[in-house]
Amino acid sequence: MKSTRKPTKTALTKVMDYLAKRDHSIRELVQKMKTRFATEEIRDAIEYAIRHGWIPEPDALAKKVAAQLKQKNRGILYVNKYLHKKGLPKVIVEKESELESARVLAERKIRSGPPYTFEQKKVIYRFLANKGFTDDVCKTVMNEKA
Repeated sequence: MKSTRKPTKTALTKVMDYLAKRDHSIRELVQKMKTRFATEEIRDAIEYAIRHGWIPEPDALAKKVAAQLKQKNRGILYVNKYLHKKGLPKVIVEKESELESARVLAERKIRSGPPYTFEQKKVIYRFLANKGFTDDVCKTVMNEKA
């Protein structure tokens, strides 16, 4: 049941302020506004923003956020956890691109290429795991031969 009334000026203004800075998911907007406004005001403001096309589709927003996080050298586990926290759907990444990113990061961290010593392997695994890469990707990169 959609409301056709216009939301209060303050709630709508706050939604516009948030969306002017960057794209937000609906869950983010609700969380940010729930301490200041009544539930009905928030719902009306968000519905108004959706009707006017101010809030992007969840899939498109998830892909955009994932691309931004990939530029910051984050692995798929980190990306999907972040998207879940923001109320967005998971994204799927090709394993080959994930491996290539992890290889570049490992070589940059160790400042040399494979094969790696036991101590270097420990550093690489911990580093990549903290960046959000899967266990499989971490093991593949640290065990590569020259």
